[in-house]
Amino acid sequence: MEPFKHRNLDRTGHVRHAMDTILIVEPDILARFPLAEFLRECGYAVLEASDQQEARMLLEGSGRQVDVVLVDVSDNHGQGFEFAKWAGQFREGLQVIRAGTVSREVEAARRLCAEKDVTKPYDHDSVRNLIASLLAARERSEA
Repeated sequence: MEPFKHRNLDRTGHVRHAMDTILIVEPDILARFPLAEFLRECGYAVLEASDQQEARMLLEGSGRQVDVVLVDVSDNHGQGFEFAKWAGQFREGLQVIRAGTVSREVEAARRLCAEKDVTKPYDHDSVRNLIASLLAARERSEA
């Protein structure tokens, strides 16, 4: 039997996380859509927002608990950083990954926040692995 045929493994052989929800906040549909589809294939539930306002509405009113937010911090003159900070304080345990196209912006995020950063264009496997490690660390701390 191929690994992805097993009910708890995705097509790459990684464990599925069907109960975990990822919110991608990315204005570029050409970046957001392929990443969202990839994460869905990995077994995650994925919500998509094209801007911070839409993302806030999803976090506050979707009725679904979001576990990880991936936000593009390189847009709108620092508003992405502000949203990342707000999201990190929105609910205890909500993990925030900051993404940016310019390494200077990602470096600024590291200084302001923590170590959960990715650069664009997205390396899908790296994003999946970062999400999995964040959720595993959360599970260990809750145990």
